[in-house]
Amino acid sequence: MSSANQIEQGAFDFQRRIETFDSKKRGIVRVSATEGLGTYWLMPRLIDFQRGNPMMVIDLKATEQTVDVSRMEADVAIQFDEPTNPHVMRRRLCSLHVYPFAARQYLDTYGMPQTKQDMLDHRLVDQVGPQLDEGAWPRYLGIEDVEGVVGIRTNSSAAHFSAVHGGAGIGGLPTFAAALFKDLEPIDIGIHHRIDVWMTYHPDARRTPRVATMIDWLIGTFDAAKYPWFRDEFIHPSAFNDFDSRHWQDQPARFGFSTDYLRNIG
Repeated sequence: MSSANQIEQGAFDFQRRIETFDSKKRGIVRVSATEGLGTYWLMPRLIDFQRGNPMMVIDLKATEQTVDVSRMEADVAIQFDEPTNPHVMRRRLCSLHVYPFAARQYLDTYGMPQTKQDMLDHRLVDQVGPQLDEGAWPRYLGIEDVEGVVGIRTNSSAAHFSAVHGGAGIGGLPTFAAALFKDLEPIDIGIHHRIDVWMTYHPDARRTPRVATMIDWLIGTFDAAKYPWFRDEFIHPSAFNDFDSRHWQDQPARFGFSTDYLRNIG
């Protein structure tokens, strides 16, 4: 490590030590998460968490870009890329299962594809960007590229979801979308993509009460025992009703935007 890096790391460590003297859960907690998880899974739940911790300011950065927690770009990061920095703590939280979905209004107009070959006669909604497997669609459909099949492409998880939900075409969404939005239909053509979800934070983070509280809360928020879509094994969305849905349906309005809102935005 260079002298400049040693000085910088020493400054970061000193700031962390100062923060550990604060015995109250007071101050800012900076959380970085992928845009889709941050927007559709974490933010609705953070509302109640913040009400239970009123002295905290939760700064959520929803982005597909990975952040460096060793350089204090965030206190805690939720990401798809496995952390490789040996100087940070890391934990695999769960599996995220991505499955093709379409809005009912799209299927009412264009029909339900029955095979991968049928998909070539439909329109895809594609998302590209950091931490994403941009070759997934061509690989699963057995074609060289998806030009001519993709109707809309975006780098934004929120825009991607909005396009699928709005009837623009078929797109790969986390399977929990089916639990939050009842007007989405899974497309059963043998396509399924699994992604590891990782949490990473600075080794000193747990010495700060508010950050330790956030870390523990995040672990519970991805608890596969409560939320079947986070299990390592794939659970088809049609089976979600077989589980205890009180964990995610006790306050339905909190866990996603309303259908009317999504149809009217923009």
